[in-house]
Parts: sequence; C-alpha cells; structure tokens
Amino acid sequence: MRGILIDPGCAPEIRKLPNTAQGLNAFLGGEVQIYRFGSVFAALVYTHQAQQAMPNRHYIDRWYYGRLCIVGWRNNRMTDLPADLAEELCRRWGGCGGTGMMTENAIRDAFEHNDPAKYQDFFNCLHDAAKEKTTAELGTLTRRLLTAAADGALLCIGHIKGGFTDEV
Repeated sequence: MRGILIDPGCAPEIRKLPNTAQGLNAFLGGEVQIYRFGSVFAALVYTHQAQQAMPNRHYIDRWYYGRLCIVGWRNNRMTDLPADLAEELCRRWGGCGGTGMMTENAIRDAFEHNDPAKYQDFFNCLHDAAKEKTTAELGTLTRRLLTAAADGALLCIGHIKGGFTDEV
C-alpha cells in the first residue's frame, strides 16, 4: 500500500509499505501502534519507544522514536494513502523532495555539537516557513524546533560537564 516512510534523520519519502499489521511489525522491527489523525484519513504507525534509541519526530507534545510510517486510514483499517494527502503530509512531517525544512534531529545536533553555522540554518528555516505557513502553524513549528534546540543544548552541557545533569 502507498504510505510515507520516515527514518530518523531523513526526509519522509512516499513508498510502498506492507499492507498488514504483521507486515508492518516486521518492517518497523516491533509490535506496531497506531495513532489516528483526527482531521484527515491517515494514521501514524510506530513501535514502542523503549525499543528505540533514536528520537525521530516530535508531534503533539510527544517524541516518536525509530522508523515511522504514515498510512491511509478508513473504517478502522489501513489503506492506501491518497497521493495528494501523501504529498501534503510529507511536507508537514519534514519535506518530500528537499523543501529545506530543518528537522528536529538536525537542530538538536547543531545545538549539541555547538555548530554556529547550523544556527543560521535554524533561522532560515523559520524565516522560510513564515512565508508559507499560518501563524498557528508557524507557532507549532517554532515550539517544536525550540524544544529540539533546548534538548541539544542540554546534551552539550552534559558533554562539557562530563555527564548528564538535571540542572538547567
């Protein structure tokens, strides 16, 4: 079935995915869980975060880990994701075809490794998004990216101090 694959640190890509829960279990490397989107006929398919080491995407106040998929969802069943919806969701989740959007992983890495050149990429990402997103969408994006930057800064502090700390 047509869906979206989102690997950690990579842009989403539209591709053929297994069309059963068992097939997705094998494809994602664990028992899948489903989060249905309320406003569109689609669902996020993911595995339990305890099995994954790499955070992938932040969505509605939660981090999702490891490999993710977005599939069509109708009548409580997985189905093909319509092509137009797949393109739209790709843009929302990080950009199909290289839209220049910086991912949370890239921002976290920039702040963790204290890479000033990437700070300008962060600014450019928000500047470009301001041209095409609504105020509400821009606010959501800014919060996600700033949360990733804060996570990276804490990791940087942990590296400097020689260990991780709860102190801010």
